[in-house]
Amino acid sequence: MSSRHNIWPDPCNFPYRVLQQREPAVSAANYPSDNISYLINVLQSGISFYSDGIKAVSCDSTRALFSRILREKQQACTDLMPYANQQSDFTETSLVIEARKLYTHVVSKLSADSEQVFVDQLVALESRVLKQFDDALNEKQSQSCAQLLRKIRTRMQQCYDELLSLKQARTQLLKDRA
Repeated sequence: MSSRHNIWPDPCNFPYRVLQQREPAVSAANYPSDNISYLINVLQSGISFYSDGIKAVSCDSTRALFSRILREKQQACTDLMPYANQQSDFTETSLVIEARKLYTHVVSKLSADSEQVFVDQLVALESRVLKQFDDALNEKQSQSCAQLLRKIRTRMQQCYDELLSLKQARTQLLKDRA
């Protein structure tokens, strides 16, 4: 059979090779997200806050809760890393959380119930984390990233709910003692 009658394109033919070398279609999945990077930054700052809280509180069950939430945050950071923009710098966020940690440290030293101070501040931090997840979910994401965000957000909501329950129980206990 002669090459003139061959119905299949010749792979050595220049236009055919150019078509095969085309770049993939642009999609949200191809570009790392600043929102995800920001979220990871907030989670990482929370990790150090929980580490401080574990050292500061005396109640074993509170320490266990803080440890569990810390592990959830570490896992979330690991899981989200492939979707993050590694070039992002969110120094301002770190400074805000560091200021909150310093405030908590000072107030806990002056307060009769330092555990309550930590719990109050961590509830506020978790509320902010949930908002950051919502912001990231409202951004155009790949299907796999959006699915992961929803999964992690559910775990973070559970952490928030546990902290809120602890805060409410401790508040009630303090009222009953008064």
